[in-house]
Amino acid sequence: RVSSIYMSDLERPKPVGRKRRRVTQLLVLVAACYFSYWFVWPYIRMAHRLGVVGMFSVPKSQCLTQPGFKAVDRSPKRSPLLIADHLIPYTKGKVIFEVGTRNGDILACVNPHAKKAYSAEIDATYCVKLEERGLTVLCDDFRKFSPSALPGLPEGEVPDVFFWWPMMPNTQNEEWMLHIRDALWKQDLGAGKRVIIAFDHNWPRDRRNLQYMWNKYGVDMNGERHEVKYAENRHWRASGTFTLLHLKLDPPRVSTGSIHASKGKFGEVKKAEE
Repeated sequence: RVSSIYMSDLERPKPVGRKRRRVTQLLVLVAACYFSYWFVWPYIRMAHRLGVVGMFSVPKSQCLTQPGFKAVDRSPKRSPLLIADHLIPYTKGKVIFEVGTRNGDILACVNPHAKKAYSAEIDATYCVKLEERGLTVLCDDFRKFSPSALPGLPEGEVPDVFFWWPMMPNTQNEEWMLHIRDALWKQDLGAGKRVIIAFDHNWPRDRRNLQYMWNKYGVDMNGERHEVKYAENRHWRASGTFTLLHLKLDPPRVSTGSIHASKGKFGEVKKAEE
């Protein structure tokens, strides 16, 4: 009897491979999470932001078919390439000045259409790369430069379009705009010129500052708001909407003939006619 019990214990199946199955299940779970994160959720986000139809109807940037153009950065390290498409009609045959150009994808796309393209870039590493792309670079804080005294422009000629998408919108947008506006108004050179500021709807600081800038300057500077829908890649900030705020630099005239800086009307929102 002892012998039969001993034999039955030997013949009883043991839980061989249980740990192996658990490891396999864990690997499958990890793979499923990875696949969902990179190949499912990005498109769910796009559909939420742009709509199911909208995510498939976002156009491709003309930069991608422009001879000699090759993007260096990807969104959101730079603004979407469709921003360049928006800028081109305003810069054809004119002078554009971009502040904070990084590797220069946007300006390199606009450059062939413009009369001249300037970049103000504070990072020396990017300055070298911009020069390699054939762009005119002012490698310093752009507030040190006068818009009416740029190298290569005749005396009294200033850029037609100033553009930027800054890292610190809460302070830089207003400070930079006022620097340009005051310099042009002082010399009565603002007629027909404009500032274009980019705002990413995925970035809370951008959204808040857009409303602040629009409330304060949108009415008195004949502001316009243009929305650009985009979907460049699967990064969580690489699809959605950018707003381009246009503020015109035409100096306001008063009955005495003098020029005064506008203080704006904080809290007042007026939709621009486009």
